[in-house]
Amino acid sequence: MKYSRKQKSNRGARPRVTCNMTDGGHNLFVFPAYHRAVGRARLREEFPDEPFIEVPLEQLTLEFKDYLRRFQRYRRTVFFTYDLKTAPRIALWSAFLSWISRSCVVLDASGRKRTGSLGAILTRDIPQIAGETVQLPFLLWQVARDIARIKTKKKARLAGSVSIAYLRTDHWFGITAGGSVTHVAGVANAFRNLGIPLFLVSSDKLE
Repeated sequence: MKYSRKQKSNRGARPRVTCNMTDGGHNLFVFPAYHRAVGRARLREEFPDEPFIEVPLEQLTLEFKDYLRRFQRYRRTVFFTYDLKTAPRIALWSAFLSWISRSCVVLDASGRKRTGSLGAILTRDIPQIAGETVQLPFLLWQVARDIARIKTKKKARLAGSVSIAYLRTDHWFGITAGGSVTHVAGVANAFRNLGIPLFLVSSDKLE
């Protein structure tokens, strides 16, 4: 089965998308579904004239075993993530995409770019994964120690004036719309309307 959607090649147009799963040499673009528009914009900046097969990350995850059998099937794979500094398992994704393609590039919304290859896996990614694995037991021990120390402290008395620390620590980055954003905004606005100072702590960038 083959289908295509073509547009004129210029810097402002969406990359031409083609799909032909029986023919090698195509480019593959992988992106989280909720960052589709931002990912396409970055793809246009880097590769304005190249056609790409578009695959949401969620679909690729479901069909992982099938893609794993496609050794060097694609000419280039581009993986988009909202923020390279906070995105999880980038080294593992780079290794996987280098397996199925001859060239791998990871892009983020801030303009950063990271190239991947089988050589980079050996010299950069494997040492990074090994280092994080070695540090994990120490990190868990440190967390357990901090929790135990907190439990020994006396309960704080409520002050005359109340202030709120709002912790948003989930790992879905770059979300600017939807139920979770509406919830955070609703809670923050409610405290503000009551005249209660609010301090936000987030694992993501606050804009």
